[in-house]
Amino acid sequence: MALHYDLCFLLLVAEMIFLGLLLLPWPNAARKGILKALDKNPVVETISQTLRVLFLFVLILFVDSVRGILKETPPSLDPHHTEHHQMQKFASQRNFYLTGFTLFLYPVTSRLVSLLIQVSLSESNAETLRKQAAGNQQHLQQFIDDAAKLPEVQKELEKAKTDLAAMKKQSENLQKAYHDLSDLHNSSSSSSNKKSD
Repeated sequence: MALHYDLCFLLLVAEMIFLGLLLLPWPNAARKGILKALDKNPVVETISQTLRVLFLFVLILFVDSVRGILKETPPSLDPHHTEHHQMQKFASQRNFYLTGFTLFLYPVTSRLVSLLIQVSLSESNAETLRKQAAGNQQHLQQFIDDAAKLPEVQKELEKAKTDLAAMKKQSENLQKAYHDLSDLHNSSSSSSNKKSD
């Protein structure tokens, strides 16, 4: 194999390893850390841009391998020439599959990464919403409990109002009795002062 096809093979192996690592059942904290690093890291973005350029070269190699497969040679009686043609066709087919799988795995891997990032963001948003809903549920339950106590509080308030009215009436009666007694006392003390004079 030529050097550029060896590099394409290394790229295919790297893609398969990366895809295999993404598909492993990681713990949630580790998965979120990995996906966060893949999403926001400028180094990963630079690597991604470099891979896009490499895949353009792989696409050129793919087209070249298709051309090699479709190339026809005139029939020859020389067995060495026929064997050489079959070796070239085999190499073109091998290169076709190698570059084809490499090209196929690139969009699959990038789409898988983007979907995993979206799932991770959705899970974190769902967790936040669950916590908010639990807090809202607690506040709602507190309001319901307060609303259930409201009739009792109203009864106590009515009782306090009637007690207050009764105490006011009693206070007025006591004040009136005091004034009456005071007037009576004043009148009896002024009549006894007149008698002693």
